[in-house]
Amino acid sequence: METTLRSALADYELSDGIGPGCYLARPPERLGVGTEGPVLVWELPVDAAGWPGLSADLLLYASVDSPHLLRLIETGPDPDPAGVGAYLVTEDPPGGSLEAPQRMLRVAEMVLAVAGAARGAHALHEAGMAHGSISPESVFLTARGGVLGPPRPVGPAGAVARADRWQNLELLDPELVRGGTPSRSSDVWALAATLHQACAGAPLYRGLEREQAVTAVQRVLFGWPVVDSTVPSDLADVLEGCFDRDPAKRPATALELAERLEAAEVPV
Repeated sequence: METTLRSALADYELSDGIGPGCYLARPPERLGVGTEGPVLVWELPVDAAGWPGLSADLLLYASVDSPHLLRLIETGPDPDPAGVGAYLVTEDPPGGSLEAPQRMLRVAEMVLAVAGAARGAHALHEAGMAHGSISPESVFLTARGGVLGPPRPVGPAGAVARADRWQNLELLDPELVRGGTPSRSSDVWALAATLHQACAGAPLYRGLEREQAVTAVQRVLFGWPVVDSTVPSDLADVLEGCFDRDPAKRPATALELAERLEAAEVPV
């Protein structure tokens, strides 16, 4: 658990830092019944030029009625001139995230968590929104199952991911690296890569963890993912279908992926 760097953000009292730019917090009384706390407060690194686009994405996300999406409470500009730009408040998922679960998860639990997130992604797609930043950090574990968190800003306009870790690169459909835009297909890829990252013993691209940034990008562009042998065979078949070279042969929707995951035979 990280040390809290701020004691407050807007009128939220921050307590524990639980990840980069994310804090448990006590909500203000103005929010009323149903938000007694705790909640999560996220710092959003966005400047004035990026705020309109981000706020539009969050507004669309919040308008989608799905139990498979993390519940948003509010967002706004950071009132501290030395702050990061903006903040977002969400429900506190008691199980943590797939990146940092509150307890060790079985493979079957990881599969169901990603299936729930896939249903959330499908709801966004049906509303006309591709998520574009699905990762183990965006799959949350709630009392109602796995849910998908909101898109996060990834940097300057045109950026598709942070390249500071190999884990971020393998989440990307190579079409995004070539300059494509987020889509149903790229979100399906990211969901499958997220699950592989959570339950496998090796990267999707052999040796990716040892590459420098430039050669790692080349490996993603010109190589092809290999599902690790530690993944149960029935689940491996589902994941391999999501990484087909022909996007038309991948699951057509995130809902189809969710149904395939839920039907897969994995150890419980």
